[in-house]
Amino acid sequence: MSVTPREKLPAGKGVDVGLQVRQGAGSVVFTLLVLAALALLLGVASSFRTTWDLSAHRANSLSQKTDEALAGLDAPVAIHGLFRDSDRRRDGYWDLLQLYRRRSGKIRAEIFDPNARPSGLEALGLSPEDRNAIKDGLSVAISGDRRVVFRGIDEEDVTNAILEAGSAAPRVVGFIRGYGERDPDSMADAGMSRARAALLAEYYEVADVRLDAPIPDGVTVLVAAGLQAAIPTADLDRLSAWLLSGGRLLILADPGYDPGLSAIASRWGLRVAALKVLDRRSNLRGRPEIPLAMRYSKHAIVRGFSAALPLALPLPAAVEDFEPGDPALFHDALVSSSAEAEGLTPAGTRQQGPFTLAAAAWKTSATPAGGATETRVVLVGDAAFATNGFLAEASNRNFFLNCAGWLSRSRGLVSIRLNPLKGQVMTLNRRDLGVMQALFAAPIGLVLLCGFLVFLRRRGL
Repeated sequence: MSVTPREKLPAGKGVDVGLQVRQGAGSVVFTLLVLAALALLLGVASSFRTTWDLSAHRANSLSQKTDEALAGLDAPVAIHGLFRDSDRRRDGYWDLLQLYRRRSGKIRAEIFDPNARPSGLEALGLSPEDRNAIKDGLSVAISGDRRVVFRGIDEEDVTNAILEAGSAAPRVVGFIRGYGERDPDSMADAGMSRARAALLAEYYEVADVRLDAPIPDGVTVLVAAGLQAAIPTADLDRLSAWLLSGGRLLILADPGYDPGLSAIASRWGLRVAALKVLDRRSNLRGRPEIPLAMRYSKHAIVRGFSAALPLALPLPAAVEDFEPGDPALFHDALVSSSAEAEGLTPAGTRQQGPFTLAAAAWKTSATPAGGATETRVVLVGDAAFATNGFLAEASNRNFFLNCAGWLSRSRGLVSIRLNPLKGQVMTLNRRDLGVMQALFAAPIGLVLLCGFLVFLRRRGL
């Protein structure tokens, strides 16, 4: 066997192990730096939480009503949801409560199964009636010593419970009785039991008030709902004095009847005109005698209303707001008919619209103790819109409750109550579409950029 001399062996390719280690270490360090940058970016992003609601009617975000309520909270409010683990509503309700927590640091929320945590149930101090209803799911809102039990899981239910739990004093709406008024206890179409129920659902207290006796001190708002019988002079004087002391009055006028309230309304720059308004174009289901009012002022009562939220007023009378010569008095038209509406006079002649159908007036006065009080009056040229037969039409319920909210100084109750059946369609304008495209493309672009940089690094470029 022959042996090839060492000097004749083919030369092997030299390998610089140190150079390979240094190059590999550089790539590893570069990759670690990229990963560290991504981790830092994710950490910063998690610290700044921002969401976009692209649904047509903002159905997946909190309403202006809730924003105002949360902004006005003076004390923290805790919401305890009592729902079984098997309850299908639980996840959606929890998502809603998270919106509240993100919007305000004064909101705390939890949901637990009462069967799994009996100790937590004991701490809530529920009545026997509430304990019996736990199987159907309920919630408790607590702020200090105030406790509100509610069973709804919609935004309106939660916000109203927060407002009630954080309220220092009850809000009492008194219906004037004894003068041929619309009955708040009647379930007939002409009654107002639904309006009464709507007030109770927003945690008002409702009471009957007679003007032939002193108006109770606890009454926050008085409602004159379609009064038709004449009010004695002494009763009118008592009502007028109550207003001067900072009272709040909602007048729902039945056209053709003046029980004596016109004299009181005129002192505050408001009156009902002798015009019945018809509208052959903008009306409810082809009925000209029920015009749809779509023009709104910027007043708090109708803030957020638009042509998409009309007000249906059956046979309304036009309303006028005017200057009574008091520089301290302010007034504002709230709702107006369309320009195509016609006003029918008692003589049978017609006038062309638009016409004001509701107006508000307010005045701040000094009290003998050195403080200040504010009188507020709202006049609507129709009472039927708030009756059982029409309260559910268009935005009638919203408008009625907003009037009560403004008159009772409860800013949080003055806004649009969202319709949960609308707004589930995503609508993107050009700007929104660009943002969405950038969000989807950014991770892919970042990965490609990192890969390209690593490629250049390995090639020594």
